[in-house]
Amino acid sequence: MDPAALRILQREYQPFVPRPIKKPTVFYGVRLGHVPGVYTSWKVAKPHTVGILSDFKLFQTRKEKAEEYLASVITLSQPPLPSPEVVLYTDGSASLSSGMAGWEVFAHRSDNSETSLW
Repeated sequence: MDPAALRILQREYQPFVPRPIKKPTVFYGVRLGHVPGVYTSWKVAKPHTVGILSDFKLFQTRKEKAEEYLASVITLSQPPLPSPEVVLYTDGSASLSSGMAGWEVFAHRSDNSETSLW
């Protein structure tokens, strides 16, 4: 190969040098959403909060703040009751193909007696 062409190619095509991986500087704690968790960018966290009632916050540290936030009780802006007498569980589903839907409520009493509303 011509030495002049070789010098031109060496100038234009530098060897690959990988860029250092940056540590995330912010963390998004999604406590109530499609998939709760700690995310390192809003681009990844946002789809888990769209279309539903969600609870999320921005944090500067993962261990001390974001994971602690996820572990805390979800109250939806209401203080939790100190000793509730009945705990309600709800669930629902729907089928687009048949056009049918259903739901159920289950009540659990603190004295270990279970009562269904149906």
